Amino acid sequence: MNQYAQEMGMSHTKWHNPNGAMISVLQGYYNPQRYDVNANNEITARDMSILAYHIVNDLPEMLEYTKASSHYHHGRNPLRAKLR
Repeated sequence: MNQYAQEMGMSHTKWHNPNGAMISVLQGYYNPQRYDVNANNEITARDMSILAYHIVNDLPEMLEYTKASSHYHHGRNPLRAKLR
């Protein structure tokens, strides 16, 4: 991810895991062994705008998925089930 970020011009970004989210917010649903689970990902507002530009222009189908208000995996929403 870091190499691809550099190729897109995101020069002030450092990902510490492959999905970009802090491991703690995933509430145990993702527990990588090769990554520092306490490391914070780093990205500037400028780099975030570069990422958004590429998502909109290179992956327009992503907008269909991200506009949904909730997502289900195997017929259930795991985050909502955890909140109950």
